Amino acid sequence: MPASRESSESAVAQSDKLFVYGSLRRGYPLHRHLRRHGARFLGVGVIQASWRQQYPYPGALPSDSVFDKVEGELYLLREPARQLKQLDELEEVNSAQPEKGLYVRRLVKVRLPTGQQHVAWTYFLPNRPTQRRLITGGYTAAGPLVPKEKTR
Repeated sequence: MPASRESSESAVAQSDKLFVYGSLRRGYPLHRHLRRHGARFLGVGVIQASWRQQYPYPGALPSDSVFDKVEGELYLLREPARQLKQLDELEEVNSAQPEKGLYVRRLVKVRLPTGQQHVAWTYFLPNRPTQRRLITGGYTAAGPLVPKEKTR
């Protein structure tokens, strides 16, 4: 087995869950990609992250502050290796040069209202000095700067 495939499979083995906070959520145009592959909704939760604006999309960055929370949805992926590869393409992840991609995929702790915690993959913005901080806990309040139907 080639090293890149092996490392990619072992990374995926760290979690078969995905946390989404933007246009992959229910009611948004990219949610069809989760539905099509039978991702199972596990609940609404929060991650410790801050909202940033990177034109034209808002996104999250990991945060050390317990006051920074981003709301989203947690899903169980049926075929994580295949689904994450497709979602990486959709989210314009650049594995070779992460800072040049639109998003980077990282593991994050997700807390559900029940107090349960899960480790899941999510898509963060790469940290860039041009981003401005947004004060909101949800995507609908941050909103994309372009109409929903125009998003990827």
